[in-house]
Amino acid sequence: MEEKSRTLQEKLELAEQKLQQYLQKAEALPSVEAELAQRLEALSQAEERHVSAEERLKQLELRVDESTGELNRVSETQCRPSRRIQGLWARLDPRTPVVFTAAHRYCNLFVLT
Repeated sequence: MEEKSRTLQEKLELAEQKLQQYLQKAEALPSVEAELAQRLEALSQAEERHVSAEERLKQLELRVDESTGELNRVSETQCRPSRRIQGLWARLDPRTPVVFTAAHRYCNLFVLT
């Protein structure tokens, strides 16, 4: 009978230890929930920044494309007079060689003398 009582006492002590551990975990639960909420908020903010950065990058790419198109149009416009000058120069003095280069999208006219 005494051994049975001791076995039951050990089981009771073990159950009380487990109960104490569960109570400690339960007490810590609100702080864990608060920490998870903070992490979730930080993750949401990071996601918003990422989306914002992607949108900004797309806007910058569009601006680069627009600027490149404008540069090409301006370059073409500025090359037309150079080509016209080249043709006029060739009519005035066909013996003088004229070299026309379109390097780096800019037109240059060189008269070789």
